[in-house]
Amino acid sequence: ACGFVDETPSGAVILCADIAACPSGLVCNLSSHTCVAPDLAGDETAPSVVSASVTPANAKDGDTVQIVVSADEALLDAALLFAPGVPDPGFALTIDDDRATFTLVIASSTAPGTTVIDAVLLRDLANNQEPRAVDEVIFRVDRTAPTLVRAAARAAGPGGVVADLSHYTGVVVEVEVDEPLASLSARFQTLLDPPTACVADPEVALGFSCALTASAALPDGANDIVVEALDLAGNGSSVAAQIAVDTKAPS
Repeated sequence: ACGFVDETPSGAVILCADIAACPSGLVCNLSSHTCVAPDLAGDETAPSVVSASVTPANAKDGDTVQIVVSADEALLDAALLFAPGVPDPGFALTIDDDRATFTLVIASSTAPGTTVIDAVLLRDLANNQEPRAVDEVIFRVDRTAPTLVRAAARAAGPGGVVADLSHYTGVVVEVEVDEPLASLSARFQTLLDPPTACVADPEVALGFSCALTASAALPDGANDIVVEALDLAGNGSSVAAQIAVDTKAPS
């Protein structure tokens, strides 16, 4: 008959059929049918998920996506289970006691679009393992800058023209975009004023309104207002809208 070697490689899993079928110092866990330390022999329950989160939810090339799964007991191993048809993009795993951290640096080879994690397979120190469902563990790879579909500026003067100095507080830019944004701002190109944050227009889907006040007089003629957008993944784009300034009486 073949005997066991008392020293087994680190991380090795020894299968067993009964309590007596393990090397010295180990006993058979009859749930996982593996040889474990004596204090783990009675552990027959796979770990459960306490919490699961992903940051950021939107990413571009160079960003690091991190999924953290906390369990109700110490872990030996873990694996993400993706939605049908979704391949594993290559997460690296780190185990720290009852926490599994999966890390992925988004590269040009990472497939764009939405990745859905349905469940996670957790393995405890007694080798019990079971797939556990997780909620809202979804991230999106987005390399495309937002499109500013429309950016139109108007002033408070007749015909939307800045007619005199008293109306420099009445410049409004109406903007429509093609995706949700992290930020949208507008500024006068000829001035050193800081950008003014735009606010969502409740009556227009993906519409915004930017109300600007000039810190100094704008020159007569066409004046550019630069509108800058940043989407949820950090991709940026800009466009210029124009207002006309006419403060001179006809001659």
